[in-house]
Amino acid sequence: MSLYVFENTERFAKKANDFEAKSLLYLLGSHPDKVAIQTCTIDCFNDVTGINEDRLWDLQSKNYSTITPKMIGGFLITLYKNFVSDFDFEDFILFVPTIEQKRLEEGAVPPYSYSDFTMESKDKINEGLESEIKTKGLSPEKLKEFLGKIRIVTDNRKIASYVKSVCSFRRKTVVGNESYERIFKEIRDKQTALKNSEIEGIKIEKPSDVLQLGRHISRADIETLIITRLVGGELFKNRGIPPEFHSETRGMDVDGIRDVIQECNSNLAKAFFDKNKSKTAWKVFEVLLEALQLGKNPTIDEALEKVMEINGIPNTILNERTIKYLASIMKEGLHED
Repeated sequence: MSLYVFENTERFAKKANDFEAKSLLYLLGSHPDKVAIQTCTIDCFNDVTGINEDRLWDLQSKNYSTITPKMIGGFLITLYKNFVSDFDFEDFILFVPTIEQKRLEEGAVPPYSYSDFTMESKDKINEGLESEIKTKGLSPEKLKEFLGKIRIVTDNRKIASYVKSVCSFRRKTVVGNESYERIFKEIRDKQTALKNSEIEGIKIEKPSDVLQLGRHISRADIETLIITRLVGGELFKNRGIPPEFHSETRGMDVDGIRDVIQECNSNLAKAFFDKNKSKTAWKVFEVLLEALQLGKNPTIDEALEKVMEINGIPNTILNERTIKYLASIMKEGLHED
């Protein structure tokens, strides 16, 4: 029987820093297997670990401005511990700010593998890892095999780009980097909140059991947070008619169109900002978001059909026309490059 014991985990709410949040968004938005990585655990197997049922992608983050090869070796110990555990991990990533070019072979480009380092650097990496293996009482038998599997990813992007990479919703012409940076801070704070528990010494028999510990965040959680913040800023701006909403105003004169748009905006404001109605409004939003992200380019009428399945919707505030208007705004953002 497989068994994994959580050891040396962070106890209670140690504040997540920007670098840890970047590593989370890297897995969800930029990793080659990002489509498969639907959930990430926080400070369980490692700083961040992607999970999909019993598939695992492991990441250790280290935010040091200067990193020597021997330090790299030491940083790899948790990844190595997971490599020799009973569980199978698909990737072993060290996420760092930068690697000095002099430590690398000519022509090496990120993400770096062990083979990209100079012979002198490799020796120091080995030395650092071997020292940690001895300290932890682990067997060095699989060290060579492990080093052949590591990937070192460097942080060479702005905060806003990490947020944008996770979600396909774009309003580049009206949303500045400041808005994405505020969203990033919210994600970081959510990450911190997940650390407010004690899991030291807990044993699990299969990777998916970790989800019972409540230290995870899903791609859907992150995408919904991002889009709600972006759409929240978009809904009540002065704007033209979303392209897919033209069919709802066909045949109307200018005053009639203006009245329809004003009514829809008024209804949305009442729905989202009235505490007695906002829960229903966000449920409609989530259903629309799921419908519009299925990849089949559904019409706003098809998206409305999904909402119609919710009891009590449409109603006098979120009527069919208002829901179609909201869907058309969301769809415009989701398909704008």
